[in-house]
Amino acid sequence: MGVPDNPKALIARADRFEPKLTLLYADFACHHGITIIPARVRKPRDKATVEGAVKIVEMRILATARDRVFASLEALNVWLAEAVVALNAAPFQKRVGSRQSQLAEEQPQLSPLAATRFEIPTYLVRKVARDYHVDVHRQYYSVPWQRAGQTVDVRLTRNHVEVLIHDTRIALHRRMPSSQRFVTDPEHMPVHHQAFRDPKILQRAAAIGPATLALIDALFARRRHPEQAIRSAQGVLGLRRDHGAGALEAACARAIALESIGYENVRRLLQVGQVQVPLPLPAVSHEHVRGGDYYGASCTAEVAHAA
Repeated sequence: MGVPDNPKALIARADRFEPKLTLLYADFACHHGITIIPARVRKPRDKATVEGAVKIVEMRILATARDRVFASLEALNVWLAEAVVALNAAPFQKRVGSRQSQLAEEQPQLSPLAATRFEIPTYLVRKVARDYHVDVHRQYYSVPWQRAGQTVDVRLTRNHVEVLIHDTRIALHRRMPSSQRFVTDPEHMPVHHQAFRDPKILQRAAAIGPATLALIDALFARRRHPEQAIRSAQGVLGLRRDHGAGALEAACARAIALESIGYENVRRLLQVGQVQVPLPLPAVSHEHVRGGDYYGASCTAEVAHAA
């Protein structure tokens, strides 16, 4: 059991009845299997054993070193180690035994130290997006789709991404390279991908025009997991605020003609003002019009005949 004071580094909220530990300190306690009971504010007697031990060390060890001169730091450390051994072996004043014998009696009841070193994690607070992914430094990791809209804690270590709600794990992913933007567990998806077919997105796209609706449908069709297209679709629809519905509809039509499906492509078309540039002419089919295939075939035949 640990009985610390109430520093901000350890205690997120000091309270007489229900103090709240920081996530990092709670994680540390869980790793080592100890229970933390913070002392009350301005109540040193809650940790009287610690306060008394500090006083004993000051009086029996540090005070005796007041007039000593040590030639080096190593010499000081050797003297301190010998003084601590002597202090632990000294008998108690008011009861039988010593600190050393007390440790020998309690040692069989102590739990072993953790097998691995504690890795200091990084914690983030995130809100689960509509596509049931959380943003982790511009990467998106999935959680069960029922958690969409909820606030979660994200625990980052060197190799894993863990998502928690009220200290309960709801998702665990292996950390992927930054080049992989979306990390989706198929078990987190709803049946038949019901989540991504958000009628609000489709209604907003249809209100702008058929080209916008067609581009939104193409976004979903081109993603490995259609839910991942929700962010791109929301970005495309959001361009209406800055450029207007007419310009956005024209930009979507041009993006479809150029097969440049995506939010960034539509945004660039609007920024560079290429929306009104004529689109590539469609291929013309007529008996008097010969295409490249015809001439290519003719040249091949002439070369073969010459040989």
